[in-house]
Amino acid sequence: MFIPIGDDVQKRNLPLVGIVLIIINMMVYGYQARLWEQTVKDINPYTFDPRTFDFTKTPSGKFMCQWGVVPADMARGKTIGLFTYMFLHGDLFHVLGNMIMLWAFVGTLENALGAGKFLFFYLLWGIVAGAAHAAFSWGDKLPMIGASGAVAGMIGAYFVVFGALSKIKTLIFVPRPIKVTFPAGLYVVIWIFFQLAGLEAEAKHGQKHVAYYAHLGGAAIGALTMALFRRSIHSRLELNAEGALQFKDELHPTKTSALVTAGVASTIQAVAPPPPPSRCPYCRTTLEEAHKVADRLWRCPNESCQRLIY
Repeated sequence: MFIPIGDDVQKRNLPLVGIVLIIINMMVYGYQARLWEQTVKDINPYTFDPRTFDFTKTPSGKFMCQWGVVPADMARGKTIGLFTYMFLHGDLFHVLGNMIMLWAFVGTLENALGAGKFLFFYLLWGIVAGAAHAAFSWGDKLPMIGASGAVAGMIGAYFVVFGALSKIKTLIFVPRPIKVTFPAGLYVVIWIFFQLAGLEAEAKHGQKHVAYYAHLGGAAIGALTMALFRRSIHSRLELNAEGALQFKDELHPTKTSALVTAGVASTIQAVAPPPPPSRCPYCRTTLEEAHKVADRLWRCPNESCQRLIY
């Protein structure tokens, strides 16, 4: 089990939309917890039979069926669940896991896109993820709930924009938690492997507990949408003194930018770019073409360094 807790990209602004989304999810879960308490009170422990018990008839089950994605209902034209299922969760671990993953990526993505665009795409990724689950489970009467489809969209989007440039800070439980830093691209590859392995296990045992198609559908649409913004986002990134990526401070342009704005760009003579570095300036490790991650950007191959060199 591995849980992302952040990355190494320096942010400029607090992700307000991400905070609001987390608050809404936790508030909805609080209401669901009250419904579950009512459900437990209504169960007679002396006559309860799990083989014949119909969870969808309980207060908690009715709420999930009404606002979750139920493929059988979608076949009859009820699509409201596509817009609401991503705010419902099954238990405390479900909601906490999704909110931790949301928080790990939202700071960078919201700073990259802006609050309005991020909210629009988050909802879009969640809707497409829900539709993917319904398409591969057509006719199923069980409700699908959870923010993981929209969060998967964030993972796909992050991979396209920052996959070769940043690192993901991750907690790995083996069995006690250990903090490990993965290259973002490797993290996404491992995540996709777990989704495919889960699909294979479900197909082998014939039981569905996780909406893997929603995860894969969300990641796919997240990657596709961010392909349109990749170049413009990269133009707003720069390296700080520590060699880490950060967003440019657009409110305080550099001296050169101010001169260009003033209309005296002609006084600035073009300077040829410096030759590619042959060694890491921090640890003196030899750099080769294979260590290049983007135009004029290298990552040191030394495991104890691994800084970005521009």
